[in-house]
Amino acid sequence: VADGKIGTVGKAGLTLLGIISTGGLTTMNDAQVVIAMLLFTIIWLVTIYLARHLLAGHQEIKMRDGFYSALSPLVSTLVVGLIIFLEAIPIMLTIIVFQVALTTEFLSTPFYALLFFMFAALMITLSLYLLSSSFFAIIVVSAPGLYPLTAVRMAKNLIMGRRLRFLIRVFYLVIIVALLYLLLLMPAIILDGILKAQFAWLAESKIPFVAIIQLTITVFIFIYLSIYFYLFYRALLDYNDDAKLEL
Repeated sequence: VADGKIGTVGKAGLTLLGIISTGGLTTMNDAQVVIAMLLFTIIWLVTIYLARHLLAGHQEIKMRDGFYSALSPLVSTLVVGLIIFLEAIPIMLTIIVFQVALTTEFLSTPFYALLFFMFAALMITLSLYLLSSSFFAIIVVSAPGLYPLTAVRMAKNLIMGRRLRFLIRVFYLVIIVALLYLLLLMPAIILDGILKAQFAWLAESKIPFVAIIQLTITVFIFIYLSIYFYLFYRALLDYNDDAKLEL
């Protein structure tokens, strides 16, 4: 930037935007996506297990205890994940209809565009209403001995009347995650482009430097999200409507 090479920054920004918009999963086949989802589910369960025990004052807890003991509710967690997938169908349907509307120029008519955006707002609101409770069910079901439907009912009772607070927290969290990707991944993309432009052997080696950095950042951010939502869940359990909610 100091040398006036704004084009390099622009290319890095477009690359970063593509990574964020696609999740970096465009080159993964179906089997790899399933394995990745399973691995992130395991990370979620282990992180919550360790956080629960550390907050309970069990300082002798070890990482291996998390891997050996945290995976007992894996099947129940996957069932809750299936429920979340079903509740997200209205959003996916809205995306499909939007793509069809763009292809057929349906939105070029103001009246039809208004109808579509009313339909989209209704579908998105419905999904967010359902997902806000089921999302906490993933945390609730991580406790040993809970059945998926029992965890969903408990999560609905917990989030009742607090959905707006939850959505505000998620909105702030999205901004934080976006800033972390911008501050951590953007320099890596710029550095990768500069080094490969200067050293031909490095460009020919095709070392996935950006992909490695992206994966590392994503894993640590996911651990951060797991702890964040677990602390928010614990705060809701102890929440007093007359007191300020603090994390």
